[in-house]
Amino acid sequence: TISVFAYDASNTQLRGTTTDAKGSYKIEGLPKGTYYVKTYNSQGYVDELFDDIPCRLGSCPAASTGRGVDVEEWATADDIDIGLVKGGTISGSVTNAANGAPIPSGWVYFYSSAGSFLGSASIAAGAYTRPLLTAGTYYLKTNNGLGYVDEVYDDVPCTAGLCPQVTTGTPVVVGTGATVSGIDFGLTLGGTINGSVQAAGSGSPLAGVTVYIGNAAGAIVANATTDAAGNYTKTSLPAATYYVKTFNQLGYID
Repeated sequence: TISVFAYDASNTQLRGTTTDAKGSYKIEGLPKGTYYVKTYNSQGYVDELFDDIPCRLGSCPAASTGRGVDVEEWATADDIDIGLVKGGTISGSVTNAANGAPIPSGWVYFYSSAGSFLGSASIAAGAYTRPLLTAGTYYLKTNNGLGYVDEVYDDVPCTAGLCPQVTTGTPVVVGTGATVSGIDFGLTLGGTINGSVQAAGSGSPLAGVTVYIGNAAGAIVANATTDAAGNYTKTSLPAATYYVKTFNQLGYID
């Protein structure tokens, strides 16, 4: 059984029905107008917006971007047929690279072959799975708030949360209805730089000062801002040598 819904041009869901044993459906009681049709199912198929616009990762575009179906009074719009394909799946583990312990929470983000964000899957007890994928090429990266250095798959670190272009990573290719498992991440627990910024002489804390963190090549890789007590902290830093400088608009010499 597949649910089929009709929407108007303002993307408001109006009426719906379900398919019968033969896959046929009929949405009745619609006044004259133009409608947009899309499916909803829980059987592992990739839903579609008529005509042939897939709902990638379970998220459909606005209904009015589909092909409109014109309905006349006392008439039936026939042959509004939708062919669904079985969705593929990517799954894997997210663990501590040092000891293999599962990372309890976080997210895995999914991107298209062009690097556009598509959606996410949650990490639970060191594992994730993302069904309802159309056939194609994907790039993945992690996002966590536990102090680990996030990565673009496979083993491309994100310095202090700033990741390189995801398309520099390793692509994951999914076939129609295929399950691709073992797309695993081993994250390293990051280091932390913290400290305070004060007025020389008086020792008064300086709030709102930006602290830039640069690498050995002189490129800025992260930043933090001092709080009301003049303190700052930056976590999730890969092991490396860093250089730190301030920037303020309070009249002090950086």
